[in-house]
Amino acid sequence: MLIYPPMNNTKKEKLLSDLYAKLRAGIKPGLERTIALANAMSNPQDSYPTIHIAGTNGKGTTCSVVASLLTEMGLTVGLYTSPHIKDFNERIRVNGTPITDDELIDFSETLLPIAEDLDATFFEITTIMAFMHFQNHHVDVAVIETGMGGRFDSTNILKPKVTCITDIDLDHQEFLGDTIEQIAFEKAGIIKLNTPVINTNTDKAILDVITDKASKMSAEIITPTSEIEQNVLTEITKSYVSKSFQKNYKAALTVTEIYLGNPVDKEIQLNAIKSLRENSGYFGRMEVIDENPLTIIDIAHSPAAAKNLIESLFAYYPNQKWTIVIAMMKDKNFRDIVNQLEQIAERFIFTQVTGDRSAKASELASAVINSEVEYSTIDNPKAALSEAKQISNPILIVGSFYLASEIL
Repeated sequence: MLIYPPMNNTKKEKLLSDLYAKLRAGIKPGLERTIALANAMSNPQDSYPTIHIAGTNGKGTTCSVVASLLTEMGLTVGLYTSPHIKDFNERIRVNGTPITDDELIDFSETLLPIAEDLDATFFEITTIMAFMHFQNHHVDVAVIETGMGGRFDSTNILKPKVTCITDIDLDHQEFLGDTIEQIAFEKAGIIKLNTPVINTNTDKAILDVITDKASKMSAEIITPTSEIEQNVLTEITKSYVSKSFQKNYKAALTVTEIYLGNPVDKEIQLNAIKSLRENSGYFGRMEVIDENPLTIIDIAHSPAAAKNLIESLFAYYPNQKWTIVIAMMKDKNFRDIVNQLEQIAERFIFTQVTGDRSAKASELASAVINSEVEYSTIDNPKAALSEAKQISNPILIVGSFYLASEIL
């Protein structure tokens, strides 16, 4: 069971309030502030090897599995992911253990005055904080997930040993571009000179962009092809009822083996799956959180992720209809997602999370086009879940990371 740092620290509350104020101030393209902040801290990210992973769908899973595999090999492994589910500290981990409140405060007291002078953003500050934390803990390797995009993402000041690009889909168009090619170009920005890149994309338009960038950087493109050992596959399907997990697992295994230069023993693989949550904090991907009534939570927040979710539910629970509790950010393609979910919905309960980015429950409800699907709106997520439990169907909680955070 994961132990989270306490949340009643008033210094921490003030710190997070200041950081979230910067988050609300918006996103500023460019790496100049991150570079300046890293320089001021003597470039902690250069003191250990790194693995850098971008993509729209599956990058978080891939990062978590890579970290778990390396942890099971006895290495000290840093892991930087976003956003968090329950507590900010989850974003920055070493061998699964989140950064402590005291460490968070210490780093912030050093970073924030400099960040203010640079007008650095929330993600730029937290990225350098993660790099400093990993240096302090003398990690053997750090696994780093991009926040958004890749080319101008704060994490892209790394000099990684291996990069990986998981499945790309339309997302964050207001920042990354309106076409799949433009978004692929931004994601491919993490490809570095003479550095192997593991790629899971097969769409020709996306592959052409990645191939072009890799060619310019003399970077070998590697496609995961290894079959998963049967006993490892059995353990995966027992724990994670998601078809896409198998694809992301293959990517993670390939990343790990390319980084190490040798295959990973199947016992290590088994242990990495069994200890995935402990080693990485992996959570909320088609995970059963209650059995009475059956309640599954999934953070699918793009059309492609919703498609994978539905295919998996059809495979594991054929012909089952669900009561779906859903909240989404208004900058996501929530209409497409709601329309896809109508295939498996007996009833929707639309809700909304705290913050200006959240779509209103009534906005989500307006997306329903199947007149046979019932729906209601309840603004409070916990009240929405309570309502769902009064209905006989199994429950699917889906959408935003922030919905998972508020419900849990």
